[in-house]
Amino acid sequence: MLRRQARLRREYLFRKATEGKHKALQDKKSKIKKALEDHTPIHGDLKRDALKLQDKLKWDDAGPQRAAEIGGISGGANTANSQDDEYRFAGCEDPKIMITTSRDPSAKLKQFVKEIRLIFPNAQRMN
Repeated sequence: MLRRQARLRREYLFRKATEGKHKALQDKKSKIKKALEDHTPIHGDLKRDALKLQDKLKWDDAGPQRAAEIGGISGGANTANSQDDEYRFAGCEDPKIMITTSRDPSAKLKQFVKEIRLIFPNAQRMN
């Protein structure tokens, strides 16, 4: 359980970091695009990256914005971040249920696990 929580925490922090980088890049692109459309000078902080970002602007479309409107980068209901990532596949695919017992289950416990497994459709038994 601790490994799982640590892994989930690492994944969450990684997603937050990548979302931050993605948002910063999109902000830079939008500032450069606005400066090019308005024929105004590009801000000093963006001059170094302006040529690379300008080349990338040629190939940009409404895909990232559309994804953010539909369900965000990581999914969820109208979210553009990973806050509701836990419910990304709710209703799309059945949950996986793992039924576990002790190392040496008794006969009654084995029978109970069999009955539980029949109750839950996608249940898997371990031990």
